[in-house]
Amino acid sequence: CTSRFAWPEDAAVVEVECDLPEAVAPNHVHVLRAVSPDGAEQQVFDYASRRQTFRFRPMGVMERIASEAKAGAARILLGPAQLLFLFALVVAARSREELGQMTAAFLTTLAATAVAVSVLGWQPPPGFADAAGALTIAYLAVETLTLPEAGGRWLVAGGMGTFHGLYFGVFLQQASMSPAAVLFGVLTMAVLVLGLLYGMVSKLSKDF
Repeated sequence: CTSRFAWPEDAAVVEVECDLPEAVAPNHVHVLRAVSPDGAEQQVFDYASRRQTFRFRPMGVMERIASEAKAGAARILLGPAQLLFLFALVVAARSREELGQMTAAFLTTLAATAVAVSVLGWQPPPGFADAAGALTIAYLAVETLTLPEAGGRWLVAGGMGTFHGLYFGVFLQQASMSPAAVLFGVLTMAVLVLGLLYGMVSKLSKDF
């Protein structure tokens, strides 16, 4: 949809709040492009970012790359399903080496699925990505508890990366951002969070 608004000349900054993820679906991604005589700007709204600021000033190349990488990182840092799965991944790993293998498999298939979905333009049904993400967490938790000695968990992690990649694929479809910059933010933040969680879990296991 397109709307036209008029503000006083001194209104250089506009605050926008969007609650469409609550009204449509939790994984809904809304892209708002604002154009003024002074320039154009784009912001993304979803569960992780419901309030954005428009300043209507041109962004440099490095500033745009940093902004898009930050948007990707926020999808990991503020996504409940993503954080819970990363925690489950740490708990399921029986060693640092196995965690590295599972992380590599998970992030590789996540990135590949995200790029494939964005290129093919496939739109999963509303709520499907959320349900799939929740199922991956439940499956990994059940396998960890019932099959503690099971091997090949990196294959399981790789398969589950496909489901989590659906959300990021939809995000890339709807946001006019560089897939490389967004996925760089996603992968970097995921590795940082996994490292932090691994340190916390290791410390707790030693204490108890």
